[in-house]
Amino acid sequence: MRHISGDTVPNRHGAALVRCGGGFELSGVEWIAALPKPPYWLARDGTSVYGPVPALVGAIGLLDFGDGDIFDDATQRFRERCVAAVLLAIAAVLLAIRIGGRRGVVAGAIAACSFAGMATLGQGLWQQTVVLPILVGAVTVRVRWVAPALLAIAVMMRPTIAPLVLGLGLAWCVEKPDRRTWIVASVATVIAVLPFALWNVAHGGSPLPTGQLAANAAVTDEIFVFSRAQIGS
Repeated sequence: MRHISGDTVPNRHGAALVRCGGGFELSGVEWIAALPKPPYWLARDGTSVYGPVPALVGAIGLLDFGDGDIFDDATQRFRERCVAAVLLAIAAVLLAIRIGGRRGVVAGAIAACSFAGMATLGQGLWQQTVVLPILVGAVTVRVRWVAPALLAIAVMMRPTIAPLVLGLGLAWCVEKPDRRTWIVASVATVIAVLPFALWNVAHGGSPLPTGQLAANAAVTDEIFVFSRAQIGS
């Protein structure tokens, strides 16, 4: 099993909070509140900088638990991995269906069994694990007006994939959708993004998903820096 990084901690514990009626405020968890310094993933209001969706999705794996129930960390991690595996499987199946035939099955299996698949995203509730089925769905969906809404949801959940989403959005535009498709897609996208924008305003003061940016800015003076070593020179 691949060791789960600290990025999954707020999502895993957030899932337990949601399922057991504690809301989204991670600062109310005893061991988190006792830390001498707030962890990088804790927003100013005590919620996760990764937003509410990973916790909500993770809570599905704890449906047989409720307020007042006790379960150990091993059980919680196992349930987290189960949910992550299901999300990865959904993405692989969507890819296989879109490609079709034996090639689709092979492509889906390769994607799922890759290092980025089972060995990483399938091991915990990373933000990108939760986003993956939505992103693959945007690429594979056959109803054209749905794709922009899914792309918008994906970037609101994980803003670091904005360049990828922009490229996929431009590819959608190149196919020259008709006026009705543009209108329906625009309305669907606004409706899809609205809950995320409201959450961001309530917890971050901006409709944009700037929580992670603010968290990174709090621990470093330089966020977007490219060194010579990164480009191999």
